[in-house]
Amino acid sequence: MDAVALLKADHDKMRNLLAELEFGEHRVVDLLMGELEALDVSDERWGAKALVMNENVEHHMKEEEGAMFRQAREAFERDELEDLCRRMEQRKAQAAREMNTPATAER
Repeated sequence: MDAVALLKADHDKMRNLLAELEFGEHRVVDLLMGELEALDVSDERWGAKALVMNENVEHHMKEEEGAMFRQAREAFERDELEDLCRRMEQRKAQAAREMNTPATAER
């Protein structure tokens, strides 16, 4: 192994760690949503928890809209993305029915 290969291996390990942290964002948001539902809006902790959840969601969306969206457009053909869109819309509608909430897919 040479120095470049060693650095590349270190970078790969770091990428894996960062990817694990991204899954952590989902867990944090899920946890905070549960806590917010249990708290009254007038509780002084509600605003702080909502702010942290908002920051996590915003960070996650920026990451997805950056490199991930570009990579998806490079990896998939247009018809594959359109098919995926149809399946995602169907799943969103199903989830809305299960949760008894309106589906608001705008196109």
